[in-house]
Amino acid sequence: MDIEEADMRVIVRLLGETASLPGGLMNKKLFLLDGLCNFVGSSEWAWALISANTTESLTLRRRIGESFDMPVALQNASGPIVQWEFLPVSSAQAICSDLAVNSHTNSKILLLREPDEPEFSIREVHLASLVLDEIPWLHWREWKTPRPSHAKLSPRLQWTQDLLLLGLGRKEIADQIGISEGTVSGYIRKLYQYFGVNSQAELMRLRTQEPAMPKTIL
Repeated sequence: MDIEEADMRVIVRLLGETASLPGGLMNKKLFLLDGLCNFVGSSEWAWALISANTTESLTLRRRIGESFDMPVALQNASGPIVQWEFLPVSSAQAICSDLAVNSHTNSKILLLREPDEPEFSIREVHLASLVLDEIPWLHWREWKTPRPSHAKLSPRLQWTQDLLLLGLGRKEIADQIGISEGTVSGYIRKLYQYFGVNSQAELMRLRTQEPAMPKTIL
């Protein structure tokens, strides 16, 4: 399918604005996915990072137009997150992109419309898929995986780490997970000991370096 010049201009402008955005990879991901949703008329997007051989899963979901200083849903679970209960009734109301991030982790990004909204057109599916499939860092996690010599983090510690890396404070983390601030403080102490750091800033510097392109992505 040929791309109209007007559509190409919008995509190039969006990518240029994304590239010049300050902050790390996660900020760029949020901005680009929001812009792509606005471009094709999607009401919501969701991203899942699913590991096949561990208990680690990560889901990030955002409704366009709502306040979103932090993720609407960011969770770790004991087992892959594969139940997408919020999918529209019609599969034509969801644009999906799947990518193997490495040999044991898959990424899935969805652009969604409500059941009472029109189905995506062929043009909209083509344009959105072009961006989602050809920009592999949209499927990456910003922070590096722990060193193999370390024992694996528990799901709760992993969840706490993810929220710390997104800049949340202790009270916000406690509210997200549904635990006390004291428990969060204990988790944070364990994380600092695990990674050999003394502060949230040190942890973010250690863990939010831009990743190298996975070997499985050409």
